Amino acid sequence: MMVIMAQAEFGRRFEGFCSDSAANAKAFAAANDGWRKRNAAAIDQQKRLLTEVMSPVRRAQLIDREQRQMAEDLAKAAARDPAARQEWCSGVIAELDGGQNDVNQPAMMALPITQYRAK
Repeated sequence: MMVIMAQAEFGRRFEGFCSDSAANAKAFAAANDGWRKRNAAAIDQQKRLLTEVMSPVRRAQLIDREQRQMAEDLAKAAARDPAARQEWCSGVIAELDGGQNDVNQPAMMALPITQYRAK
């Protein structure tokens, strides 16, 4: 669940960070849009499970945990020098475009969530 939450939030949080030029902004937005389209069903499933299966307290805990982790990741990325930041952003764009971060990849460990059906 956290994997899908984090990936879905990733684009919104990091778009400004990886948009130091018009070309980078366009590339990042296109890569993120592609990721969201390819993973729309999993994102919808994750949202459904959050509301249908989890208690409000557990849901709030998961959201808080995801937001803290995303803030830590953004702080680490922001601490990079400009050249390293550019390299990192280029890598992120390539990963989003290439599907390595799609939730159906075994490394993402999201398959049980995408296959779960709420009762």
